[in-house]
Amino acid sequence: MISKLHRVSFDDDFLYVYMRKQDYIIPLENIESVEIESLGGVYKVNLYHPEQLGKEFYFKTSLLYPLNAKKMDALVNVLRKKIDLAKSRRQTFQRNALMS
Repeated sequence: MISKLHRVSFDDDFLYVYMRKQDYIIPLENIESVEIESLGGVYKVNLYHPEQLGKEFYFKTSLLYPLNAKKMDALVNVLRKKIDLAKSRRQTFQRNALMS
């Protein structure tokens, strides 16, 4: 089952994961998907490249989730849109391109 829930926030470029001893900054283009894991408002974040948190981690939007579900789901939808926008802005280089 879910081992730890993390507190998160985001802006246009990064997802911030707050922990007790250390905070993590994850680029939005490294996030593969954000899925709801349980009816209690726990979300699962899948990453393309494993960070120090692992290939996936979990967060909960609010302790009052059943009461403010529409507002929190709208906030997660904004996060999903920002992830899609960050993926579209990501630069791709040809494999044989010379970097100078």
